[in-house]
Amino acid sequence: MRTNHIISLVVLGGLFAATSCNKQSSPGENGDASESTTTSSGYVLYSDDPALPDGTVVTSTRTLDMKDSILKVRKQGRELSGTATNHDESLRIWTINSATRHTVEIKKEQTSGSIVLNGKQVPSPSKTKPLHEKTIILTKDGDVWTGKLKEGIPTDKQTTAIKKMAKTLSSPDNKYIFGTKPRHVGDTWDVDPSELSSFGADAGNLDGSFKATFDSVTTHKGLECAVVLLEVDLTGKSDSGMTMHMTEKATVHQSTKYRVGVSFNLEGKFSAEGGIKGGAGHMTMEGPMTVVAEDDIKLP
Repeated sequence: MRTNHIISLVVLGGLFAATSCNKQSSPGENGDASESTTTSSGYVLYSDDPALPDGTVVTSTRTLDMKDSILKVRKQGRELSGTATNHDESLRIWTINSATRHTVEIKKEQTSGSIVLNGKQVPSPSKTKPLHEKTIILTKDGDVWTGKLKEGIPTDKQTTAIKKMAKTLSSPDNKYIFGTKPRHVGDTWDVDPSELSSFGADAGNLDGSFKATFDSVTTHKGLECAVVLLEVDLTGKSDSGMTMHMTEKATVHQSTKYRVGVSFNLEGKFSAEGGIKGGAGHMTMEGPMTVVAEDDIKLP
């Protein structure tokens, strides 16, 4: 039995993927971003036309960890209990070829972990994800992004993963999190979680509270960034029917000039409950979770 599939549900880190990779246009099309995003009336933290220029290369790293989560399994009339540890990591290199074309080299996407049930180690080998070591071409037609493998014919799982990647560009969560109006240091606002779709579930599948606070402005990795604090208490269901609950706090550094995420750090608690695949039984898991994401932006 594996619990790694649960990790794919815990993607508040997916929020950062949306905020950092929604790079659609260049300054030549929309004017100098430094003039349009920072004004006497506040800071615009999101725009439908982010301003990273063509030729920009963004190296994105993500890690997600759940350590010593409490695991309970009911299978074939037996009650088993123990712990589970999971580690997800990814490394992607995004190249903004133009306002309507991105190339994404996925250098690494893999998960590893360990499970102990009733004092016995359960085999849980490391596993690569469908797009591990693949290159994806993303293109935009109108307001819609689509993707394809640079080479080869995709499997069904690869096709699904590519569609989800394109969706984060077509309908970015940060539009609903940051909004399009100017924000001021000290502002606090509520986000409608039903609008969010990068948590491993379709939009409308999340319920609960999601609060954002514009804490300060600082320099991070050489860029002026808004420091935004997030507090969430969310419940939702995974594609496989598992019920999940997340209580988390996160810190986002959002570039005020380019309107993209530069770093994301999250700590919180996560729980999941539901049937084991194939109707083999029932399981619950709960424990601490951390997400660390960093984007290194290299301008042309």
